[in-house]
Amino acid sequence: MSPGRPRTFDPDAGLPVIRQIFWEQGFNGVTLDAIAAALGVSKPTLCKALGDKEAIFARALEHYHEQYGMTAARALTAGATLKDSLIGWFQVSVDRIVDPNTPCGCLIIDTAMCGTFTTGPIAATLDRLQRQTLPVLVSRLEQAQKDGELSEDADADLMAQYLAVQQAALSAFSRGNPSRARLGQFISFILDGLPWSR
Repeated sequence: MSPGRPRTFDPDAGLPVIRQIFWEQGFNGVTLDAIAAALGVSKPTLCKALGDKEAIFARALEHYHEQYGMTAARALTAGATLKDSLIGWFQVSVDRIVDPNTPCGCLIIDTAMCGTFTTGPIAATLDRLQRQTLPVLVSRLEQAQKDGELSEDADADLMAQYLAVQQAALSAFSRGNPSRARLGQFISFILDGLPWSR
């Protein structure tokens, strides 16, 4: 009997599974054999499509950013006011945190904080993805200053860094399984700390 045709592997379709595995188990807790088995393909097929383990993890980080980071960035430009925009920006994290199907923490922040990756494709990907957030925040904050929502003499760069740090704090906070209401209170404290115009 002739062998069946090899299963076609769609790398893009497999990325959600790969991202989830890395998010749950971490880079060092996952083997390529385990990923290939979860996808129902051979290890050579997996590597031919996506590269070595570091390249695959970098793709998983990209996929994570596309779902959460880019959605949050769009929220910053969608609100009628700065407060609406920032609430929408934080809401992306809140929805992720309270989703029972997602692990705790943030895949990008947790990977960056572990300090393991200083060179190579993972380090380059982390650096590029993390650099994308601040310019969008700064631009939105500067617009709010022009619109009279924020004090004109406030430092937009510093405010953006403050908000990015608080976003990271939400990921740490998520490990205590906070409720949506509790997360909303946390965000209110953050927003109250901005130099709003009175």
